Amino acid sequence: MAHHTISNLKSALTAGGARPNMFQAKIDIPSSTKTGIFDKEDQKTLNANKFLCKSTNIPAETVGVINVPFMGKDLKLTGDRTVDNWSATFINDEDFAIHKLMSNWSDAIYGNLNQMGKRNPNHYMGTIVVTQLMRETIDNVLTVQEMRDNKTKFGALQYAKSQGTKNKDMTKQKFIEPSTDRGSMQWKMYDCWPVSVSAIDLSMDSTDSIEEFTVEFAIQSFEIMQIDNKEKEMHLGEAKKWAKKFGWAKNSAKSTSGNVLGF
Repeated sequence: MAHHTISNLKSALTAGGARPNMFQAKIDIPSSTKTGIFDKEDQKTLNANKFLCKSTNIPAETVGVINVPFMGKDLKLTGDRTVDNWSATFINDEDFAIHKLMSNWSDAIYGNLNQMGKRNPNHYMGTIVVTQLMRETIDNVLTVQEMRDNKTKFGALQYAKSQGTKNKDMTKQKFIEPSTDRGSMQWKMYDCWPVSVSAIDLSMDSTDSIEEFTVEFAIQSFEIMQIDNKEKEMHLGEAKKWAKKFGWAKNSAKSTSGNVLGF
């Protein structure tokens, strides 16, 4: 008979266990070019205030059961799959930035004053991504040194091209793709829109507290994605896309061959 000890549990929890307070939630509102609901700064406002999401959940799903009676027993068959509504609680700042956006979104769907709203689902549905974060830096998370290495390798590719080098080793390099804020898993929810924006409680005798409110969203579906960034071999053309995004090639056009290579 096997003996179960605390050491077995310790061996199983090699990453120390996922922590419910290590998360980020990112909401992508419908594009302003399609809807007219939001101006171009609204998405920037949401991105800048992503840390004000105090609590949320990983979306729940249910598969229904069809009971088929047979001689006193039931044969259980799979029914339809449904996805529960998703909710998030936000800390309210004095500019009411997130609260205003959620209220405007809800009003665009069905107006308070004129009972008019958007009809095309593409005009009022957005996407939401919840990311589970890790407590510790792991090998596939980009460090400052790895960023420097990427920039150096990109410089080597550029220099090789400028010299007309055809050597395979010089026309390819391995770059480490950055992960997102120590993320380990992501849940990406599609076709989301706010069902309700909760009340904000006010009271004269409330002290040592900050206002909060909760928004509930209807979601159509979601997918689960493992974040696993590894070294990837790239040609110069592909590396340029990463260089532009992460600044590996900053000012490299004015650099000499030596400091482009990072020596």
